[in-house]
Amino acid sequence: MFEEKYPDTHVTLHQYRDAFRSRFNLKFGLPRSDICQKCDRYFVQLSNATSAEETRRIDFETNLHHRKAEQACAVLREDIEIARQNNSVVVLCVDMQQVLFSPMLTHSNVFYQRQFSTYNNCVSNAGSGQVTMHLWHEGVADRGASEVASLDTVFCPATHFALIEKQKRIAKVNVPFQWVEVIVAARPTNPFQVTYMQSEDFKNCDTLDKNVTYPKEFKITEAMWLKCSQNDPFSVMCENLMGL
Repeated sequence: MFEEKYPDTHVTLHQYRDAFRSRFNLKFGLPRSDICQKCDRYFVQLSNATSAEETRRIDFETNLHHRKAEQACAVLREDIEIARQNNSVVVLCVDMQQVLFSPMLTHSNVFYQRQFSTYNNCVSNAGSGQVTMHLWHEGVADRGASEVASLDTVFCPATHFALIEKQKRIAKVNVPFQWVEVIVAARPTNPFQVTYMQSEDFKNCDTLDKNVTYPKEFKITEAMWLKCSQNDPFSVMCENLMGL
């Protein structure tokens, strides 16, 4: 459009990007592929809205949802900066990657057969930049709440998983343990640390969970803040609003 309007003006792509970033605070990037269920639900509702009033209501709820997400990210960035400057503060980001399947074969029969599942749970120390991947396959354990709680940790930057997904494109994995090599090779400088989990590493946390006191009508999906104190380790306090 710019070239059509100003055919005699020659502007490089670098200048174009610089103007968008410095003057308009805009960035170029691909659409997100890991949107949440609410975003999907609002998108479907908006696509099927039958009146202007309904469209406005869904737009309002969507924008409110996005603002809450942006506020949460802003708080996380502030916490990370504090952790980088203060060694006594630790910020852990935890997330589980999409299921890794093996063997990675390309013939058509594989698309209709069940492959072996391997699970990867990432724990990132946002202050120090250290990243640890906990890897196990379905023959070792499932991936329920008890299994995740057994990892001795309590959102992992998406860029970490993006590096692994990129490495997957050139990898040949036939057995689950080879995923360790893929993950380590995904970041040659400061490689990810990988802990290959065994059955004995997983504990049954159901009894512990029954002894924990949660707030009335507690819903983890609506919680913005959780607080546990060493003076009362079996009580969990919750706040559903971002601002305190």
